[in-house]
Amino acid sequence: MFSLSSKNFISTIFLFMGLFLTSGCELVQVSGPKVASSTCSALGVCGNSSGDSSGNGGASTINSAPFTLSIKSYWYNDETKAYPHEETGLYHIKKVSGEYVSTGSEDDLDETDTCNIKKGINISSDSVDRHRTCGLLIPETRLYFSKLDLTVNIAKDAGCEVVYFTPLSYRASSSSTFKPAWENDSINCSVAKPPIGCFSGPGIKLVPGYPSKVGLVHTLLQTNTPSSLTWTAESAFQNNRGDNRWSAYYPLEPSPVLDWEFECVNEGSKLNYKYTLRIIPTRDSGDDVAEGWSRYLGWVDEYGIFNSSGF
Repeated sequence: MFSLSSKNFISTIFLFMGLFLTSGCELVQVSGPKVASSTCSALGVCGNSSGDSSGNGGASTINSAPFTLSIKSYWYNDETKAYPHEETGLYHIKKVSGEYVSTGSEDDLDETDTCNIKKGINISSDSVDRHRTCGLLIPETRLYFSKLDLTVNIAKDAGCEVVYFTPLSYRASSSSTFKPAWENDSINCSVAKPPIGCFSGPGIKLVPGYPSKVGLVHTLLQTNTPSSLTWTAESAFQNNRGDNRWSAYYPLEPSPVLDWEFECVNEGSKLNYKYTLRIIPTRDSGDDVAEGWSRYLGWVDEYGIFNSSGF
């Protein structure tokens, strides 16, 4: 599900070649918001720049930074989103010898460097300031049971004629007898075009036609007004997953992962601004745990050993 600024976007489904996806490359147009109307297709509902569904425009949530990313979490059963939690632990991923640190833990983050593209940055700025690789810390239990709203705000002078959105997804198995918790029977994931049950991550729900298509494209119809886009990802708990690998960055093989990506592009395919997002589950405090539940829904157990119980 996503919401978007009224009268301002046309939405398409984006397909590209992935290491674990079927081959091919195309843009597929799907029904999006009507240019002269505030209604949208079944993919989402129209919203103004403040993120509601009135379709009245407005710019109260847009600041002078060109392209910003924010995340809110809600308990999975908070249907009206009455009790949001603003997730503020968004930091830049550290580099060592030119490579991003990839432990899947707090050690990946430079907590002296908040990750949003700063005010005053423009398309002439150095790419290191325009293309940000970020880590977001969320306590493991809250992440496991929460839906996530992922929002980009686009300033009127950002040069964003197209926004690409790639939600996290990955291939869960290549076995011919894969029996995950979310399937009633074993499925064959060794075939050339495996069924969707062989994959996991919010991308399988957010992108119609997954895994042939792995992302969404939103075409900005008006570039002289600020805009926003919000996508809502379901929780791991809602999708019968065993831990937070559903939405969080998982640094181990065997399967490659498509990280969360948000890209601001002009019509000539110039990448103006980009966020690559890794969500990192942090250990809950305290020693008590409800009977029948796994204590560690993240990656590190009480002995500091990296582990995962899910797919």
